[in-house]
Amino acid sequence: MKNQTSALVPTFVKKDEFKIAGLECRAIMKENEDQQELGQLWGAFMGMLPKIENKKNENVTYGLSFDFDQQTGEYSYVSGVEIDDSNISLPDKVVVKTIPASRYAVFTYKGDMSGVGAAFKYIYETWLPQSGEVPAADFSFEIYDERFLGPENENSETEIYIPLK
Repeated sequence: MKNQTSALVPTFVKKDEFKIAGLECRAIMKENEDQQELGQLWGAFMGMLPKIENKKNENVTYGLSFDFDQQTGEYSYVSGVEIDDSNISLPDKVVVKTIPASRYAVFTYKGDMSGVGAAFKYIYETWLPQSGEVPAADFSFEIYDERFLGPENENSETEIYIPLK
């Protein structure tokens, strides 16, 4: 996969608070090492997706990263779908996370998922310091919609959202 970081130029949007329901795991942020664990999580989530009630759009899924540990590289990850109401009956092991209203820098990453770690590294280590922007919280999320053609497809597009102050 060729280096896509030079194409990562953000747009800025405001998004209201919303909720996602999905499956959660702990992962370690190392180049390509968490791909298998996250792939298994996504596989389990996609099998459970039809059982989640009150989905806003089952063709739009989210990958939420939060609770980063800078020393170990560990973080929590949820593969999920936006829901209208969390006061519903959910399958076992499904968690609901509330994403706060915020202003976001939105980056469109194009490529297979093996390069998404490098995209995040560029955003946090190069773009943010040079932009003068400050992250508002310890989380980020990706949106996977009809432009996402699969984790190994180099024509896949994923939107990366970084909350800003």
